[in-house]
This record gives sequence, C-alpha cells and structure tokens, in this order.
Amino acid sequence: MTKESILRDDLWKNLFHGRTSQLVHARFMKPMCSRFTIDLEDSESDEYGTPRKSGDNMVLYMPYLHWEEHQTWSDRQSLITELEQSNNCTHSVDRVKKHRVYSQEDTSFLRKYINHESPAHDRRTLDQSYYYNLRKPQSQNNDKVILQYTKNVPEMTSKMIMVDQLWLWVLDGNTIVTAFPRRFNRAKDQADVLDGIERHLTRGVQPAVKSIYDVVALVIEHCTGVFFQRQLPPDLAFFEFFADSIGSVRNRQAQAFELFSATSIRFKSLITESPSGEQLSTILDDLSYINEEVRLVSEIKSVINELDKIDFLSGHQQEVLAYLTRAHGRPRRSLREVCDIVEERRHAWAGIAHTAEQTYQSLRDLMDLKQRQAHVSEARSARAQVEVSTRHGRSIMLFTVVTIIFLPMSFLASLFGMNSIELNDGSKLDLSFILSILFPISIVVILFALVLAFYETLRISFILSTALRFLSRCLGFKRADRKLDVELGPLR
Repeated sequence: MTKESILRDDLWKNLFHGRTSQLVHARFMKPMCSRFTIDLEDSESDEYGTPRKSGDNMVLYMPYLHWEEHQTWSDRQSLITELEQSNNCTHSVDRVKKHRVYSQEDTSFLRKYINHESPAHDRRTLDQSYYYNLRKPQSQNNDKVILQYTKNVPEMTSKMIMVDQLWLWVLDGNTIVTAFPRRFNRAKDQADVLDGIERHLTRGVQPAVKSIYDVVALVIEHCTGVFFQRQLPPDLAFFEFFADSIGSVRNRQAQAFELFSATSIRFKSLITESPSGEQLSTILDDLSYINEEVRLVSEIKSVINELDKIDFLSGHQQEVLAYLTRAHGRPRRSLREVCDIVEERRHAWAGIAHTAEQTYQSLRDLMDLKQRQAHVSEARSARAQVEVSTRHGRSIMLFTVVTIIFLPMSFLASLFGMNSIELNDGSKLDLSFILSILFPISIVVILFALVLAFYETLRISFILSTALRFLSRCLGFKRADRKLDVELGPLR
C-alpha cells in the first residue's frame, strides 16, 4: 500500500476543486464515495463505476456543518488575506497577532501551505461553500441568522455556521484513515467531532462497534450530527436558533396583522363621521405603511436562504451515502441506519424551512392585503369627499339662487334711489355724471380684488407691506409724542 496508489489522480487530483485557484474558500474535495483497487492494472468497473476486484478499499469525501466564533473567523480571514498578499509573511503575521493570538502551529501551517503547490483546505462559511467561485459572495449579508441571533443574547459570544470536510479511507478492510478539521486555534467544545467519536469508542456507547464499517458509520453519524447531539449546551443549539428566529418573525407578523385589523376597524367607524382631511390622511398612511413588513420579509428571507444552503449540503451528504450503500450491495445495518439518520436530519431542516416559507408567504399575503385595503380605503375616502363636496355645492347653489333673485332688485333700488336730476327734481347732479364716477371706481376695485384672489405672491406681499406701513406709522407717531413730551416737559 503506497501513497501513490491512494492519492492517484482519479481518487485525488481529479476530485480536488480549486487546486489552482487563488481563492482559499474555492478549495475542497468534490463529494463522492467509491471503492477502489490497489492494483492499477485491475481497473475494470461495474455499472456503478466500482472496480470489480477492488478488494475492501474505499474512499469518501463529504461536507458537514460545524461552527466557529465570529471574531476568530474574522481574524483568521485577515491572517489569510495578508499571507496571500505578502511574500514577507513574518511582518503580516505579527501584525495580525497583535489583534488576536494564534497558536504557533496554526500560523506556521498557514504560512507554509496557503500558497503551496498542494494548498491547504481551510474551513468555509455557508456562503463561501455555496458561492465558492466568487471572491466576495454577493449574498454574504444573508449569512447572518446565527450571527445576529447570538449577538442579541448577552451571555453568548457571536457565532456562525461553518462547512467542514470529512476525508475517509478504508484500506484492506481493516484500517481507517480519516481527517476532518478542528476549530481554529484548536479550540475544543462539547460539539467536537473527534471527542464524540472517542467517547463512543471508549465508553461503550450503543450501538456497539463490531466491524470496520461500523466505525465508518460512527464517524459519519458524528460528523453529520454536530447540531443534533442530545447534550449540547444552550449556546450551541443552532437548530433551535433557527426555530427561534422564525418564531420571532411569526410573532411580529401576527402583531402587525392585529394592528392592521384594528386600524381597518377604526377607519370604518371614522369614515361614517365625516372626518377631516388630516384624520383621513393619517389613517390611510397607517393602513398603507409596510416598512415593518418589509423588515420582516428581509429577516425571513435570510433564514430561508441559509436553510436552502444547508439543504443543498444535506443533499450532498445523502448522495455520498447512497454511493456508499450501493457499493456494498448488502450494506451492514449500521450503514443503513446512518443513512436513515442523515435523511431524518435533512427532513428536520426541511421542516423548519417549510415553516419559514409559510411565514414568508403570510407576510406577502399581509402586504398584499394592506395594498388592497389601501386602495379600497382611498376609494371610500374619495367617495366621502365627493359627498361632502356635493353638500357644499348644494349650499352654494342655494346662495346663488338667492343672489339671482335679489341682485336685480337691489340694483334697481340703488339706481332709483340715486339723487339725480332725472330721478329727483331737487337734485343738482346729472345721472351720467354719477355713472361716470361709479363705474371706473368699481372696475378698479373689482380688478384689484381679482388680482389678490388669484395671485398668492401678490396677495402676501400686499398684506405684508400694508402691515409694515401701519406699524411704521404707529411707531412714528409714538416717537413724535415722546419727543413732544420731552420738549414741553420744562414748560409744564
């Protein structure tokens, strides 16, 4: 058994994505599981692509979920960025270490292998694993559900979901070689995969291990079940964090719906009371206000996006396990059970994703209902204003009729009441002389009133100038009175 036979091109190089990429998060092994032969000349394959005389050798690459502290990940990214951009790594590393101290082993490893011809595979976020070809994923702001949740809980440190890789080889049916990363700086916690496997093997936890493939099933179960352990501490219950985030949005959506219902009832009672324009404008704004719903839609879309990425990764896990069971013909019970467990866990994620989709649809329905109600309310408001305008029009019509009746009589009474020679023998003024004075003055007054009525700027300037002139005269008279008092004071 040699390294060349295990890491030959068809089992390693051809499955190494991003081998020549400058993006660290683009480096990963493509998910797969296959049996292989040590004898390079015996390469005849069956219908599933498995060598017919492969012995009991198998290789498996599979992604799985884990976690990391946000501050540690940010510092790690800064370190990687500076190592990529600098040939003199000592200065760059020292500058980053001032912010956060890394273990010497981690720092030396990155310095050596970050740009090596066989480069290191670093841990990735959900966005980095999903948008692995983008230097800065456009949807990176969506990768924040767990981060925002843990930030808002005072006793928790800010955390985020990471995507790790499981590499596993079975050699000659009696040896397992496996590799999966630990957290940065080799930090340990109750969710540590290696510790979980060791506890299972040393404490005799059921089910018992009886064959090499029972160990394979055990490793896969612990890797895929980091967030499903029974005794996780409260600050690592990531599955519950998603459920709580969805529940928070659903609760605020229900409150928004209750507020909308109350506002609709208030509008219905107000519309029958001939409300003022300001009241109608205020309540219509309340009915059409959707800023809160937009914020909730943004939050639930972030949840849905992250759950979609988790489901995508879970799909890869199921595909790998399908290859694993198919390659063994009659797989052991432990392999069948771990396949069922992974499927159940995917269904669990799909369950809360379904709840998130329902919440999103409820918010869309509420926004649509608000828009429809706003249109109806505006129509009812317009109808109410038309009714008010109609009543005002009838009042104006009444005054117009009265004016039409009494205006001719008023005119005739004024005309025949003039003190003119034609109408009164004792008068000295001619009627034509009176009319020559009356009509020009009336025309000037009418035109001046019309100009003030239809031109707001002139009206305002006229009122201001008149008021200033009046005040200046009043103040001038007061100053003159005070001056006269001063001059006449000694004489008095």
